[in-house]
Amino acid sequence: MVFFWVLSVVGTAFAVEQWRTPQPRDPERAQIIDALRARLAHFDPQAYQMVFVVRELCISSTKGWLSVDPRSADGRSHYETVNATLKRHRQQWVVEEIACGEEDCPPGTDAEALRRHIDPKCP
Repeated sequence: MVFFWVLSVVGTAFAVEQWRTPQPRDPERAQIIDALRARLAHFDPQAYQMVFVVRELCISSTKGWLSVDPRSADGRSHYETVNATLKRHRQQWVVEEIACGEEDCPPGTDAEALRRHIDPKCP
């Protein structure tokens, strides 16, 4: 009996976290984009009218990575790519951190460093 319990614990410790990409029209994907929109609206109220073209969206059961190209609803204005880390909190996705897009970013806050920290494994 103890052998099976130990095997179960060891197996769980080495379980590979499952990553996936919610597809367009998936309510979870919409909730993630809405979370980003709300976070960006703190800096620019126009974020509520923006359209986000998803470059990469990769989530596990607890964390995720998002990269989008924002543009105006009419498609005339395009903005800098936004990269962000995500976390699941109380059954909702929240934007944990938005990557620094400036030249003089503090160490570990640029998109490459944040993505490496999350280490998404989507196909």
